[in-house]
Amino acid sequence: MARLLRETDLPVAATGRQVGWSSRSRATEAFIEHTGISPSRYRAMRPIGTDHRM
Repeated sequence: MARLLRETDLPVAATGRQVGWSSRSRATEAFIEHTGISPSRYRAMRPIGTDHRM
């Protein structure tokens, strides 16, 4: 999920589904449990100037 958040502009719900979570809220919860930050916050940390659209 972290890679998808870094390398694509897919919505958080779609990235969660790609890795096996059926609900956005559960994907977000699991991501926070493993990284300590929300998926949106993680994506916002992407270096400026990167545009990795899928």
